[in-house]
Amino acid sequence: MSNLLEKASIVTTPTAYDNGKILSVKPSVVLGEELVVNGAFDTDSDWSKGTGWTIANGRATSDASANSYLNQQVYEIGKKYQLKFEVLEGTIELRSTQYSQGAGFYNTGTYSIEVIPTTTLTYFYVYTGFGQSTIDNVSVKEVIDGDFDFTRNSSATRVNSQGLIEDVQILSSNLVSNGDFSQEGSELITNGGFDSDTDWTKLNATISDGKGNLNGDGQTSLLYQNILTQDKFYKVTFTVSDYNEIGTALIINNNGTSYYAITTNGTFTIYFKQTISNGNFLFRATNGAIFSIDNVSVKEVGQDWTLGTGWSIGEDKATVDNTVNANLDQFISGFSGKKVRVSFEISDLSSGGILVGDIVNPGAYNATSNGIHTFDYTATNPTFRVRAYGNPCSISNISVVEITDDTNLPRIDYTGGEGHWLFEPQSTNLIPYSEDFSQWDKSNAITVTSNATTSPSGELNASLLSTTTTNRFIYLSVNSAANSTFSIYVKWKNGSGGIDLSVDGGFNYTSVSVTSEWTRVSITPSSSITQLVLRIPTASELYVWAAQVEASSYATSYIPTNGSTVTRLQDAAFGSGSSDLINSTEGVLYAEIATLANFGTRAITLSSGSNNDAVLISFNSNGRLDVNLTSGGSFQAIFNYTGVANPNTFNKIAFKYKQDDFSLFVNGVKVATDTNGLTPIGLNVLNFAKANSAQDKFYGKTKCVAVFKEALTDAELTCLTTI
Repeated sequence: MSNLLEKASIVTTPTAYDNGKILSVKPSVVLGEELVVNGAFDTDSDWSKGTGWTIANGRATSDASANSYLNQQVYEIGKKYQLKFEVLEGTIELRSTQYSQGAGFYNTGTYSIEVIPTTTLTYFYVYTGFGQSTIDNVSVKEVIDGDFDFTRNSSATRVNSQGLIEDVQILSSNLVSNGDFSQEGSELITNGGFDSDTDWTKLNATISDGKGNLNGDGQTSLLYQNILTQDKFYKVTFTVSDYNEIGTALIINNNGTSYYAITTNGTFTIYFKQTISNGNFLFRATNGAIFSIDNVSVKEVGQDWTLGTGWSIGEDKATVDNTVNANLDQFISGFSGKKVRVSFEISDLSSGGILVGDIVNPGAYNATSNGIHTFDYTATNPTFRVRAYGNPCSISNISVVEITDDTNLPRIDYTGGEGHWLFEPQSTNLIPYSEDFSQWDKSNAITVTSNATTSPSGELNASLLSTTTTNRFIYLSVNSAANSTFSIYVKWKNGSGGIDLSVDGGFNYTSVSVTSEWTRVSITPSSSITQLVLRIPTASELYVWAAQVEASSYATSYIPTNGSTVTRLQDAAFGSGSSDLINSTEGVLYAEIATLANFGTRAITLSSGSNNDAVLISFNSNGRLDVNLTSGGSFQAIFNYTGVANPNTFNKIAFKYKQDDFSLFVNGVKVATDTNGLTPIGLNVLNFAKANSAQDKFYGKTKCVAVFKEALTDAELTCLTTI
């Protein structure tokens, strides 16, 4: 089949995309020949000039005496072109009356843009009020590619290649470094294993038998190295042996401040801040204490953070005492002005809370409970700040991720394990808090624990429902019309068995099977939805995440909400190809597609820009495969095939067209032929929609769409479509 795809003029697979674009594998972007004559204005020729325009000295200039134009006939309506030009002074306009893409004002600078003209003239309009304007180096070349324009204008989720549900609008990596406070510097201690009698300064101490030995009987005994830096935090590990459990055994700094009191043998880990300029790290024995040390390690921790008074570093966390307005800061280059999603985990908080934001807006979010917190905001300063207001607690797992405004990002979805383009209709999640089950009411003897385990998103944000008796439930009022769908991700903490779902307040339950693995369960009642009920029949524990109610007869991809309903708009892809890539007299349209459920999927078409001349592939609402061809407004071939066993799985479909020679192949079998009919006229565009890209936009799953400029043989079509 790979050899056959080499014959194709357009091949689109789930591989590459940009914001607003699905990039086809074949062809790569190709530019046609130069269409402008005398684009460098070397002579005063070839251009039509309106009032006030002159060509001299290798440039064209308007004196702005009138709203006039400079033009040259180069375009064909509806084609895509690369337009390059240089504005040397003033402002020019490409008017929307001449361009459906590329219209706008262009000030001094050099430009390379894609335009789609609606008239056959290249127009440069200059308004009088802008003053004198000069242009040079005008170039127009046709863009010959198979890329699709893509729109959705909203964020959306997908299943990524790791099997996790993620929002494709979030693009950046974590802007915060060392957000889990686990980063450790290089080893600062030399000879921490005491393999030789070197590197340590000794006072009434010895090194022997692979240990450092201190004896504080009637004297002060010290072992130390000068390795610490003032105001930095350190993690220390060491092993104590042979301790006589009398006297005073300490780790101190050279000013006498005690970091840790040794009270028994064992291996220990401690964290501390060096508060003085002297860098000595010391073990000390006095008042009769005798002990040995080994396996000493000292590493810097808390890198990239500035810890104000009251903050300290612990095991993979930062901890604050009861200091009021204690700040934990990190400078993030370019942070100011970014729209970000902030996530962090609070622990050990018994009252009060902490503020999270930046220096200018430290209170962008007020966290008053333990657990994972997430919020969105726009930063107003480059320094990210956590501020405590007098309540001891710890913070970790800090994530700050930029949210882009790229809401036209296509989705390569891996549900089922293989990547495919996911195109869905518009849908709205009517549950305002999709992940916060503390917002639901509950019956007696059931508890809700937030952030109890990792959800299918890979984050610690799923809730646990626990009950010690039977038939306990949670419930939530929601209003939706008949044939809407309620869906939710569930799994047992232990074991397996069913749970009960209801949408009418609990009068009619539907039992659904649940295991100890995450499963999305759903019900679509014929009546309206008024009150959701999730009932646990047995005394057990159930994890839940991502509740959704939508006015759809099946569950679409998850739409997260946090305080209000959220709408995901419809995916739409259109505008691939050109008359150079699509042959009107013969060819093949190939698609490997699946419906979203056992329901219809809209059209994939080759057309002239009109439904009067088009080739169309679609499934209807009963799962029937409909393939037809029109020429001059009349149907020439109509194939309605009912033999597809499961439209919801991927099927390979190829339609061959040639005058008096039409055939349909499905999954390696020729299923229909027609030996009488004309071919379309002027095919030049491939859409995931009807010829009018606003009509019957495609929704479904797509692994491949390809166009061939020749009618393949039956053997080739059988090979191409064999599963």
